[in-house]
Amino acid sequence: MAKPGRKQLIKGTTRPGWFTAVAVLVVLAGVAGAFVGYDALSKPQPNTTLGYGGMAALAAAIAVALLLSVVTKQELEVGTKGIKVKKGFGQPVEISWSEPHDYYYLAVSGASTPSVESASLRTADGRRIDVTDVKLPEHPEARIPALVEQYSTSAKLSKIREQLDADEDVDFGAVRLNRERIKIGAVSQPMKDGIVLQLDRGLIRVGCAGKWTATKVSVRDVANYPCLLRAVGQISQALPPS
Repeated sequence: MAKPGRKQLIKGTTRPGWFTAVAVLVVLAGVAGAFVGYDALSKPQPNTTLGYGGMAALAAAIAVALLLSVVTKQELEVGTKGIKVKKGFGQPVEISWSEPHDYYYLAVSGASTPSVESASLRTADGRRIDVTDVKLPEHPEARIPALVEQYSTSAKLSKIREQLDADEDVDFGAVRLNRERIKIGAVSQPMKDGIVLQLDRGLIRVGCAGKWTATKVSVRDVANYPCLLRAVGQISQALPPS
C-alpha cells in the first residue's frame, strides 16, 4: 500500500462481521411472525391476539435490527494528526500522534512473515482505541493497524532516539533498553554482542551470537514494539566493529 499523503484522511464505518447474519435472522423471525399473524387474522373467526401479536413481532424485529445497526456501528478516522473512533451511542475517543501514547500488538498472524491483525493505542489518562484489520467500504485497500503503526511509530521515534543518545533507559513496558543492555523479562543481554529480536507464537526470542534465547514475554505486553525494533537496529548500527 502506498504511503498516505500529508492531507489524506482515512475515514469510514465498520461493523462486526456477525452483524449482517444476525440482523437478517432477526428480520426473518419477525417476517415469520407477521405471516402467522396475517394467517390468524384472515380466518373466518380471526384470532386477534395471535394476529396482532405476529404483527407486533415484525415491528419489534425491525426495531431490534435498527438498534443493532446503531449500537454496533463504529466510525473511524485516521489521519496525519491522530485517530478518532466513535462507537454506537458513545462519545468519540481521540488520540493525537503528538501526545504521549503507547501502541500495542493485540494479535499477530502466525504466518512466516507475521502481520498485525489487531492493535491498541493507549494513553496514561485511560483513553484506549483498538483497531482491527477490517475492510472499510470507503477505503478497501487500507490496512488500518499498519497505518496506525506507521503514524504512531513516526511520532515516537525521535523522542526514543533522544533518550538513547542521552544514555537514558527507554521503557517499552515488559522491555527496558539502553545503549549498553536490553532486558526482556528474565533475559538480559549486552547490546555489544549484536542483538536481534524475533516473534515465536507471540513470544519474543532474543538472537545473539548466532544463538536464540526464548523469553516468556508476550509481544502483547511490549509497548511500541515497532519502535523497539528500530531502536535495537539503531544501536547495533552505531556499534564499532568487533
